[in-house]
Amino acid sequence: RWTAHCAFSTIFRYHGSDHRPWQYGDAVTDTIRSYLNTRYKLAPSLIAAGQEAAKTGTPFVARCDLMWPEHAADGARNSTQYVFLKDTLVAPIWEMGTNSTSRTVWIPPGELPSLSAI
Repeated sequence: RWTAHCAFSTIFRYHGSDHRPWQYGDAVTDTIRSYLNTRYKLAPSLIAAGQEAAKTGTPFVARCDLMWPEHAADGARNSTQYVFLKDTLVAPIWEMGTNSTSRTVWIPPGELPSLSAI
């Protein structure tokens, strides 16, 4: 779960103890490799987002109420989901010590508003 979260975050950085995927078997290694490949494919978008952030202050990652402030009470204020690179809704299953495989997610309405208008 941390690998999935890191792949769609501003900085790919693990926290905690041992992060050598091969310690956990081939299935875990393959899953982590898949997320690392996805992150690598996002490199051009990350570079462009960094350039935009330097010019305009637009964040790589934003809580949904930044883009939809009128829906803060409806769920946009939820700190456990966010928009990554202006167009990808990320809602990780993050509860530690559980075997959760699902969660409730607030789905933004319509199209993404222009961040330059915010």
